[in-house]
Amino acid sequence: MQFKSGTTRYVLCVGGVVIKIARIKVLYWAKRLLHFRDEGVLLKKVNTTKAAQKFAALKHLFCGVTANLEELRTYKNYPKLPLAPTLFSLFGFVNIQVRGAPIKANEMVACPFREIAGRHIDLGYPENFARVNGRLVLVDCGHNELNVLLAEYAESI
Repeated sequence: MQFKSGTTRYVLCVGGVVIKIARIKVLYWAKRLLHFRDEGVLLKKVNTTKAAQKFAALKHLFCGVTANLEELRTYKNYPKLPLAPTLFSLFGFVNIQVRGAPIKANEMVACPFREIAGRHIDLGYPENFARVNGRLVLVDCGHNELNVLLAEYAESI
């Protein structure tokens, strides 16, 4: 069993599966609220914040859920893409994915996304790929920007 902490999710590797648990950044937002309260500008800040900014704040708070839902959506919408299969999602709070064997940097030459690899940083790191049933697959596609590129790529193949 392995445990890793990412920017938006906690990852637990158990047997043949990977469990991705959304990080909800409650502590970060609690510290921000206390800061604004101590500065005496909490109500002013809340009342002058535009609706779009409030939505962005909520999206940041639930960024792990968003990442899990993005990953599930991309896997389902583009079944021909070499992505690690998402087996189950509990409303984005928890995703269960097939676990693959890690690859080394020298195996990146076989990256299935070579044509778009320079357009997104995640496509350049071996830790974002694994071998599942002998096939090189992307294991982390929880970013909307990346998924836009993957959708373009899927339509070109």
